[in-house]
Amino acid sequence: DALFHKNNLSPALENALLVYLYRDTVCSSEYFLNKDANYIIEVLRVLEFQVFLPGDYVTRRGEIASTMYFISRGMLAILVPSQNHSEKTLVDR
Repeated sequence: DALFHKNNLSPALENALLVYLYRDTVCSSEYFLNKDANYIIEVLRVLEFQVFLPGDYVTRRGEIASTMYFISRGMLAILVPSQNHSEKTLVDR
């Protein structure tokens, strides 16, 4: 365990590990297309894990956004209100 502790990794190895770990989620996001590799690495360095349970709200309409979320596993429903009823869009990873 101690070998893989963040303090024991060189910066280059830590960056390579982050890119490897997030290659299927964050790195493949359309947001990062054509972005500089150094920018992507800096974003990866500040990522924080969050776990949500069924029924939890990630955000609510009208809230000012200060966070970007990437779904690495699970399902997320996006509720968009319409005149008649709420429309539901599912995102599944």
